[in-house]
Amino acid sequence: MNADPEVRGIPGAGVGGIAVSASLFLGIPSPDLGTLATLAGFDSVILDCEHGFPLDSTVRSMILAVKSRGGQCIVRIAKDAVGQVGALADVGLDGILLAGPEHLDEMSAVVGLAAFPGHGTRSVNPFVPAAVIPGDVGRLQDSAKSFELWAMAEHPSFLAELDECSVSGGAVAGWTGIIIGPYDLAAALGCDPDPADAVLLDAVLRFSQAARRLGIKCGLFARDGDTLRRWRALGIQPDLAVMGYDRDVWFQECRRRVDQAGGRGRRE
Repeated sequence: MNADPEVRGIPGAGVGGIAVSASLFLGIPSPDLGTLATLAGFDSVILDCEHGFPLDSTVRSMILAVKSRGGQCIVRIAKDAVGQVGALADVGLDGILLAGPEHLDEMSAVVGLAAFPGHGTRSVNPFVPAAVIPGDVGRLQDSAKSFELWAMAEHPSFLAELDECSVSGGAVAGWTGIIIGPYDLAAALGCDPDPADAVLLDAVLRFSQAARRLGIKCGLFARDGDTLRRWRALGIQPDLAVMGYDRDVWFQECRRRVDQAGGRGRRE
């Protein structure tokens, strides 16, 4: 499902007719919301298990709902939950997003946990949902090859190591890409999480350039289309636009409709 997000109603995600992948963070554990996000045109959803989305059977329900409409389902996990990578891959998840790595070897460990013996340590069980048909080892192995591995790019030390790796001829085998998180990155740098902040912009540009040199994808979280357009105007051209967070999208749209109705708006 790779239609141009701008055509499919995601403002600012597609620029100049160039299609990018569009995703949405989900913090509300609702298969209906996953289905609706996919129907609206998002290529994927990211279940935010770092910030409260339950890392339990709810994930499987979300996978089924999103995939039924042709979308991808990814889970963001905290570093202390990396032991769940193999199990999450087994239940049919499309990828993992590691939150807040500070060093490249943290992602290398995740790569190993997602790969089968020969390349990693994941147990081979051809009877799990990822195999689709119980006993289909070939399909299980194929699912591992397409399993996406992303890193949140939001820490200065991670930036320094990624930058050095990219200019020294290094490689990041098994990575799909990085997703730049301006809020945590700004907090770590002690600056404003705004595209106009020179310190933040420099770090975001360096992350983007390092990803290009390493031949991996570069994603970016933007609260809305206006924010993404601002980043683009400053030279940031993400392959993946993570267009906000479900709670905020719902809240802002509700507020907009109250304003349109001329209502009082019971605002805090």
